[in-house]
Amino acid sequence: MAPIYTHQCPSCGNTESQLTYRTGFAPRICDECGQLMHYVYSAANLKFKGTGWETNDYKPKKEDSPND
Repeated sequence: MAPIYTHQCPSCGNTESQLTYRTGFAPRICDECGQLMHYVYSAANLKFKGTGWETNDYKPKKEDSPND
């Protein structure tokens, strides 16, 4: 699955999303005004499925022992 890169123009606010198979960020030029567009950072699409992952990966801190 290829990532979707979203760019926004700081001048006119035009937003473009592109499905791409290459690595890295290529500079994009706005089709509306010709200015350099900036990459828009977004949250990853992460979904936990199934049961037990929270009990397997999370271990509570041990309490200090009173024998010190």
